[in-house]
Amino acid sequence: MSARRVRTMVVIRAVLGILMVLLVASPGTEAASMAASGAVAGNQEIYGDALVNGWQSYGWATLNYNNARPAHSGNRSISVRATAWQALFLHHAAFSTSLTSDLSFWINGGAAGGQQVQVLGLWASKALQPIRLAPLPANSWRHVTISLASLGVADNPRFDGFWIEDATGKTQPMFYVDDISLTEAPPATARVTVDAGQRVRAVDPKLFGINTAVWSEHLNTPDSVAMLRQMGNQILRFPGGTLSDTYHWSTDTSIGNKQRWAADISAFASVVEQTRSSAMVTVNYGSGSAQEAAALVAWANAAPTSTVPIGLDAGGKNWRTAGYWASLRAAAPLPKNDGVNFLRVRHPASYHWQYWEIGNE
Repeated sequence: MSARRVRTMVVIRAVLGILMVLLVASPGTEAASMAASGAVAGNQEIYGDALVNGWQSYGWATLNYNNARPAHSGNRSISVRATAWQALFLHHAAFSTSLTSDLSFWINGGAAGGQQVQVLGLWASKALQPIRLAPLPANSWRHVTISLASLGVADNPRFDGFWIEDATGKTQPMFYVDDISLTEAPPATARVTVDAGQRVRAVDPKLFGINTAVWSEHLNTPDSVAMLRQMGNQILRFPGGTLSDTYHWSTDTSIGNKQRWAADISAFASVVEQTRSSAMVTVNYGSGSAQEAAALVAWANAAPTSTVPIGLDAGGKNWRTAGYWASLRAAAPLPKNDGVNFLRVRHPASYHWQYWEIGNE
């Protein structure tokens, strides 16, 4: 009988053995065995003293999964005694190999050594091209790593096992296998090329700015203005962070502080002009009113001749007209301070402030 016929008969017997296992399995087990599962992520142990993670023995060689000596690690290994074309066949319900890259195991030729074996991957129970190993070492362990690509099962949605089989068509001395696993595919390498000389788009100048604060006594000073110019500042925000929702700009006071703050709206306007920055102003949403906010917009941007009414707020305060607040901005301070001299800054022209926030953040 030719070696080809012997191998064909052995394969037929192996297939029949698999069918018998499926026929006697429970319906749930059969469904689990036949249905393809998702991709296996990370390193998956197959054998280490015992089969794990759903792997099963379908081999038709003489196999002992509890062999005590030799063992590569732990206390057990698999001993394999193979006649012509017999194999250690480990089976798993079909799954995707998209996240795994290699089959890894340790193999020992025992006292004799020199065995000639080959490894075959299976796709939907079909054995693919064999990978022949170098003759096995005598009485020592060799680490074998075989890529799933070389076995023909890389990125395969229905990988369901592998053989380690005799490659000669003759009886082989006993050999041993241990510490079998699938190893995780390395992350994909991404190449990013940056052309620093190519201008894609301009960065919005408003990204280069500073949040000012009413408590800063150094806001409107020559040193601060010089530093802002030197750093290329593009926008300034007023009156601060959470304080914005308690600050009343027309009196330069806030809830919990009835004394004037160190930096008022006029100081802010001066720094904005000196540094040629844009302004971003937050109106009081926490304790203020719509009329108070409108009056601030009028002070900054309205014409002194404007007759647009602002009117009464919910507390009964009369916020007059837009022109009233613009006239304060245009006027010179009075010889005797009437409480709003800080709003008189000799600036008839509008500041043209464009950016306004309703409440902090």
